Amino acid sequence: MASPHSFEVESSDMRTLVVDDSRTARRVLVRILASLGHDDPVEAGDGAEALDVLGKDAEFDLVLADVHMPRLDGFGLIKAIRASEKTAHLPILIISSESDPEKIMEAVQLGASGYVTKPFRPAVIRARIKEVLEKKPEGAVVAAPPEEAPADGPRDESPSSLEGDLENLSIVDLLQFLAVQRRSGRLEVEADTLSARIRIREGECRSCRAIPKSGGELLGPAGLERVALESSGRFRFMAGDAGEEDLDARIDVPTLPLIFELARKRDDARGG
Repeated sequence: MASPHSFEVESSDMRTLVVDDSRTARRVLVRILASLGHDDPVEAGDGAEALDVLGKDAEFDLVLADVHMPRLDGFGLIKAIRASEKTAHLPILIISSESDPEKIMEAVQLGASGYVTKPFRPAVIRARIKEVLEKKPEGAVVAAPPEEAPADGPRDESPSSLEGDLENLSIVDLLQFLAVQRRSGRLEVEADTLSARIRIREGECRSCRAIPKSGGELLGPAGLERVALESSGRFRFMAGDAGEEDLDARIDVPTLPLIFELARKRDDARGG
């Protein structure tokens, strides 16, 4: 069986399974893989066909999969791959037009190793594949159990905290999820090159204080932009009171437009 992370990223020895019901999308991904030296990937038209392939030969090193497919969608495919002892280790990169933050979070929590939204630039896909293959296999995002609700009230199904690796869920995707959910709390980031504290009220980023390990401070939107470029490290979101306002590091612009701009800058940096 192929051993994860035992090969060079740009290697013809790597075996890839490309799963998408669009033949055109599969061809585009095959060409991108070829540019990385990954020859002769195996193709499947949906999740069910992919499981048939893996049932006969589980010696793959990477799975690229869409979300919306007939018979078995991407979520069902992730569940099945993670449930099998033979395939549980496989890195899974989801590449889909599904951009709903809740769906992205669901894919990551089910065990996706990374997520890219369509349309995409080939350089972004190449960078994401490298990230997925080079990162450690452990460190999936985990959600703490929801807090108990009052006896006379509904149960809050939202996790009281989230923590995980930036390799699995980027800060941009996490902030988008928190914005849509209108969550409040404190987000702490310990990345390779900096640490940061972000205060969030009802989904809006109210302040950001980033401290690069090289020295100095980056405050407000400048700090958030710097944090969004980080792709290696850990994050922890603690739901609840965001605490006192950090006036020196406050962010006055709406969060969602800011997130979309950060995503564009992040992808430009990765593809550059």
